[in-house]
Amino acid sequence: MIVQPVPFDHPDAVALRAAQEAYGDELYASGPASAHRFTSEVLDPSSVLLTVVAYDDDGRPLGHACLRSLGGDMAGDLEIKRMFVEPDARGNGIADALLAAVEQRARDEGVPRVVIHTGDRQVAALRFYERHGYTPIDVFPPYEAVTYSRCFEKRSDTVSVIRALTSAIQRTRGGVAFILLGGRKSPQLLIFATSF
Repeated sequence: MIVQPVPFDHPDAVALRAAQEAYGDELYASGPASAHRFTSEVLDPSSVLLTVVAYDDDGRPLGHACLRSLGGDMAGDLEIKRMFVEPDARGNGIADALLAAVEQRARDEGVPRVVIHTGDRQVAALRFYERHGYTPIDVFPPYEAVTYSRCFEKRSDTVSVIRALTSAIQRTRGGVAFILLGGRKSPQLLIFATSF
């Protein structure tokens, strides 16, 4: 299996997104909030930073994920979209490989967190994200009207390092630390200085 970056409009990516939408339509068709799925699930191609497709050894497309930038109150965050593995290919590590690819891009971008939206009937997905360190957060726009929504976040290693360093400085009752953080597009020099 290989995970390959592809253009957003690549035929394999388009076909897998259509399969993901059909799967969601079937899963949530009985829910009254399903009417809101179509407006909340719009994906502007210009916001997509990365589209990846997983292929088996014979070249069959098995899975898909996108990573998009967010605006408004969530500017600076990235969202994983259309994470999907064909049902007959699940349980073979494909979702792990797709997630690793989009998380690596998020690290390269130097963003503080990655978020994802899924639904309460996607029990395997809920477990998958929790297993990979995602924690539940409040439902964020544009998913508020979709009552079955579940949203998660994963803070970047950068944020974790800053929190740990700040805690260490506080425990030692003062100090100074210099750290160069961020991805290739947004390097940042952070200086911590405290005195007590």
